[in-house]
Formats: sequence, structure tokens, C-alpha cells
Amino acid sequence: MMVSCKDGKERNCRIPGRLKNQIWVREGDIVIAEPWEIEGDKRGDIVWRYTPLQAKALREKGYIRS
Repeated sequence: MMVSCKDGKERNCRIPGRLKNQIWVREGDIVIAEPWEIEGDKRGDIVWRYTPLQAKALREKGYIRS
């Protein structure tokens, strides 16, 4: 899936196999994406998805803009 990162780049990210059954990502979710060492500007892994309540708290504290 395509992820818009805070550094202004769009990366094609995947969910690693160890997290495949634990993380379900939908369009508009706030996630943490870890760029790959090779092709880090284009690809990465999704390592965390924030719940809607967590995302709301991040917005209120000013960490993210929506």
C-alpha cells in the first residue's frame, strides 16, 4: 500500500509476515512506517497502526496534522 510519510515522500509499504494477522490497515489510518535500508526512499515496512483514539490524541498534542 502507498503511505504518505512525514518527510514528504510516498513509499510503497508492506506489513511484515510477523505482523500480518495483528495489524489491519485501512485507508486514512495513521501508521508508523520504517524505510528499508535499500530503496529506503521508495519502500518500507508498516510497524505500527494507531487506533482512532491514539490518532486523536496525537492530533490534539500537535504531533500530526490532518
